[in-house]
Amino acid sequence: MHDLRKRIAGNILIAMAVVFVIFGGVSCAGSDEPKVAPDFTLEDLSGTTRSLGDYKGEVVFLNFWAVGCKPCREEMPNIENLHRSMKDKPFKVLAVNLGESKGIIRSFMAGRYTIPVLMDNNGKAFRAYGGRYIPTTFIIDKNGFIRHKLIGAAEWDGEEYKDLFYELMEE
Repeated sequence: MHDLRKRIAGNILIAMAVVFVIFGGVSCAGSDEPKVAPDFTLEDLSGTTRSLGDYKGEVVFLNFWAVGCKPCREEMPNIENLHRSMKDKPFKVLAVNLGESKGIIRSFMAGRYTIPVLMDNNGKAFRAYGGRYIPTTFIIDKNGFIRHKLIGAAEWDGEEYKDLFYELMEE
């Protein structure tokens, strides 16, 4: 009976993994017709209010994440490297945290990361982007259109992504 339960549980896990890969796994796709990125207004960790519209004229790397999400934590060093390497360019990295306290976020970021963090405490911005899984990243062009979306963690400081970002900055 115990072995049967283990096999059933294993089959359920496999089925869940297949569903995740089919419907929400890692994917990177540009839109055939770019959609306007929904504007939002959120507070950063210092309490300053920021809107997506503040970054018009820059390519925006918009990453929805949480400290409690292992893939989110794993990709954060790559996002930090990207942020540091692009800070003097018309490119802005924004990490939008989903519902965690400032204390938890500050503790995680302290001494390691300088990425601007915005707080989406009620998930409204995430829902406006149709978010379902984290991490989810949107690449928004200088005119405010969503050009790419990726669900899942990535090595964002890699050359293939930087080439994409430079291409968008030059448009």
